[in-house]
Amino acid sequence: TTYQRESLDDCIHIIQLSIDWTLLFQQLKQANHNLADLNTKQSQLFGEIAHELQSPLAVAIGNIGAADPAIRDSAAGQASLRALARLSSLANNLMLLARSDFGKLKLILQPCDVCQLLQELQVEMRPAADEKNISFNSTCAVGKHIIPVDPDKLKSAFQNILSNAFKYTDKDGEVLMTTNITEKNIEVHFFNSGKHIPPEDMPQLFDRFYRRPVHHQSAERGTGLGLAITKTIVEEHGGTIICQNVQPKGVEFIVKLPR
Repeated sequence: TTYQRESLDDCIHIIQLSIDWTLLFQQLKQANHNLADLNTKQSQLFGEIAHELQSPLAVAIGNIGAADPAIRDSAAGQASLRALARLSSLANNLMLLARSDFGKLKLILQPCDVCQLLQELQVEMRPAADEKNISFNSTCAVGKHIIPVDPDKLKSAFQNILSNAFKYTDKDGEVLMTTNITEKNIEVHFFNSGKHIPPEDMPQLFDRFYRRPVHHQSAERGTGLGLAITKTIVEEHGGTIICQNVQPKGVEFIVKLPR
């Protein structure tokens, strides 16, 4: 009958759809496998490049540092040192990410006062703030924020956030570090009075090699690894990091670390 033929056609159509979906699923599964394999090879390559760069860079920096003062302190000598320092930092960052990808990033945990780290950074990064006449302050009481962390790595993570803040904050702007203690976490807030980040850029903010446009020519272009490394270090500590726009103006990074 007509009804039976239509029912049979419907069954055949459903079977064909099931086959198509199965084939599509298998293709997606293979694509994911290929992507994971590509990511693994990329991490291996980054690690090998970083390892090969570290020793010759250290030697080159040492040689310039030990050179005749007339050469070392010349404009060319100082420019060479800065370039080598950037390359050395890049090599170290690639190595850190590669170790994290393979589960080999080791944290040396010890009781540490987070506010002490913030105060140290306030002193060390003051010149970057002064270059643009940026108000740079911290409201944090030492002695109340002691948790087990790797101080060197966490300090590096905070430094990346602040470097980003100084880059995108206009002259005479503000960068402020504050903290908040909750039942489970210590929150560290990094506010800067820079322009809002477009919503479409937010999901990529912590991606490797992603670089936001810099609207003033004096700013030096980074590698796009700073915030990715910060996220890696924070998550290795069992914490989280988010970024949000603040009304009416400004951007805030919030790091939450377990107590």
